[in-house]
Amino acid sequence: MSAFQETPRVKFLFYFFFYPLQRKLRDHFKNRSYRRWIASYGPREDARKQELLGTLATLDPASIPTVSLLLPVCNPPLRFLKEAIHSVKQQGWPYWELCIVDDGSSDRSLIEYLTELSTQDPRVKLSLHKEQEGIASTTNDALALASGAFVAFLDHDDLLAPTALAEVVMALIKQPDASFLYTDEDKIDTRGRRCDPFFKPDWNPDLLTSLNYCCHLSVLRRSLVIELGGLDSRVEGAQDWDLLLRATEQLAPPQIVHISKVLYHWRISSRSTARSIKAKPHVTAASRRVLENHLRRQERAFLEMKHVHLGGHWQVKYALPSPPPLVSIIIPNRDQIKLLQSCLESIEAKTDYPCYEILIADNDSQDGALLAYYRKQEAKKNIRIIKTPGPFNYSSINNRAVREARGDILLLLNNDIEVTHSSWLHEMVSHAIRPEIGAVGALLLYPDGRIQHAGVVLGIAGPMKVNGVAGHVGKYFKGDEAIGGNRMKVVQNFSAVTGACLAVRKKLYEEVGGMDERDLPVAFNDVDFCLKLHMAGYFNVWTPFARLLHHESQSRKSDTTPAKKKRFRSEIETMRTRWGWLLDHDPAYNPNLTLEHENWGLAWPPR
Repeated sequence: MSAFQETPRVKFLFYFFFYPLQRKLRDHFKNRSYRRWIASYGPREDARKQELLGTLATLDPASIPTVSLLLPVCNPPLRFLKEAIHSVKQQGWPYWELCIVDDGSSDRSLIEYLTELSTQDPRVKLSLHKEQEGIASTTNDALALASGAFVAFLDHDDLLAPTALAEVVMALIKQPDASFLYTDEDKIDTRGRRCDPFFKPDWNPDLLTSLNYCCHLSVLRRSLVIELGGLDSRVEGAQDWDLLLRATEQLAPPQIVHISKVLYHWRISSRSTARSIKAKPHVTAASRRVLENHLRRQERAFLEMKHVHLGGHWQVKYALPSPPPLVSIIIPNRDQIKLLQSCLESIEAKTDYPCYEILIADNDSQDGALLAYYRKQEAKKNIRIIKTPGPFNYSSINNRAVREARGDILLLLNNDIEVTHSSWLHEMVSHAIRPEIGAVGALLLYPDGRIQHAGVVLGIAGPMKVNGVAGHVGKYFKGDEAIGGNRMKVVQNFSAVTGACLAVRKKLYEEVGGMDERDLPVAFNDVDFCLKLHMAGYFNVWTPFARLLHHESQSRKSDTTPAKKKRFRSEIETMRTRWGWLLDHDPAYNPNLTLEHENWGLAWPPR
C-alpha cells in the first residue's frame, strides 16, 4: 500500500487543498478560453442585431407577439438592478413590456428609482408590496400586470444580451406554434466578466427531470402560465423548475424551442443560486417536492430520489413491475475465452436483477478450450449458445440472436464488458420499460476510471478525426469529472448510445428493423439503430447510474487492411447519405460546442 493511501494527512491535503486548487486552475483556464471565444465571435452580435432588426422592420408590429418581462424585486443592490433594467432598455427590439413588482424592499432610494422609471416609460409597469410575500407571489403579481402574448423571467440582478428579445421574436415568427422557448446562458463574476457558459441541448425531457437545465432565459406563452395557475408558492426556491415541468407536461416537442445563443447573463453574488445551491439551503427541499409532484403527475413509479450534485442535480431510481420482465443479454463472441469468462462471471456475481437469460452469439469459434467452456455454460438453465456463422457482421450476429431471445427486454453487451455495480441492470431496465424510451445506454469506463462512453454525439470527428459521423463525448475524462455543465452526472437524452451496452424493448428492436446487416456490418450500426428509434418518436436515454468497465475492442483487431478501410469508408458514406441532416445538427448537443474533439470544448467558430 502506498504512502499516499496510508497517510491521513496526505489525504486531507489532497481533498481539501490540491483538488480544490486543481479545480480552480481548470475553471480559470476554461473561463479565459471562453473570454477569448467571446472576443473572437462577440462582434458578430452587432451584425446579428442589425440583421434581426432589419428583418423585423419589414413586418407589421401588430403581427409580432409582444414579450412581457416579469421582474420581481426585493432589496437588490441598486447598481445591479439598474444594470438589469438597462439591459432591457438597450434591446434593439422596442416592443417589450417590463412588469416590475417590488416585494416590500426597505431601500427608499430603490422605490423612488422604480417609481420614477415607471412614470418616464409607458412600457414599464410597477406594483409595490407593503410587506414581503415571497418570490412566487411577487412574480405572479408581475404576471397579472402583463399584457404580452409571451412572458419572460428576469432576476433583479441579471442581464439580457442586447439581441435577446429580437432573437426570441424571430424564433416565434419562424415557429408560431411555440409555447415555450429557452436560450443558452452564462454567468457574470464579481468583476463583471462573463464566465461559465452553459450551452444547452434542444428539448431533453430526461435532463429537465434531472435538473432545471432550461432555466434562463425562459419564455412562455402567457395564456399557458395563467392556465397553470402561475408559480406555486408552496415550492418557493424551486418555483421556476416546477413551472417549467408543469408547462412542458402540457406541450408537444415541436412547441418547445431552444435558441442556441447566449442571451442571458446570470450574476454570481454571495446570495445568488448562480454561485451554489448551498447559498440557499431551502432550494433542495423544495426541489425534492417539485420532482416528486412531477413524477406522480406523470404516473412514474419510483423507489427513491437522491440529490447527487450541489447544482440541483437529481437521480430518480424508478420501480420495476412485479415480476420484472425477462432480459435477454446478448453477447457476441469469437475465440475469446478470457474476456467472455470475465464478463459472465461479473454478471453472475454482481447483478442483483433476478430475471435474465444470457445468449452467447458465437461467430465461428475454433478454440477448443472455449468450446469446452461453452458446454459447461450450456448446462446452466439461463445460458444458451446461438450459432451465428459467417464473416464478422455485428449487425447480423445481433439480429440472429434477437430472433432467439425470449425476453421482453434485450441487452446488447460486448464480451469485453465487466460488471462492477450490482444495480446496473435494474437501472437500465427501469428506463427501457418506459413507453416513451427507445434505447438505453450506460456509463462505460476504462479500467483506469476514465470515460469510454458517456453518450454518443453526432457529427463529431471521432477517433483520429476521420469519420465525422459520431463520437463518444467526454471520452478519456475522469468518470467523476465535472464536464459539459455537469451533465455527465445525471440521466439525460442523447440521440444515440453505444451498442457495447444497450438495452431496448424487443418489440421496438423489431419495429425499426433491427440493425442494418447490408450497409453497416461493423461500424455505426448502433448509431443508425438509435436514430431509427429517434425518428420513430422515441427518446434514447443515457444513465450514469449504470456503470460498467469496458476493455474496449480487445476482441477485434483495428480496421487497418485495405479491405477493412474500404468497408469503413462505405459505412461512413452510408451514414452521411442516410442521416446527414441529423449529423450536422445533433439535437442533444449544441452548435457552440466542438465537433473536432470529444471534450465538450468550444467550437471555433460556432456553427
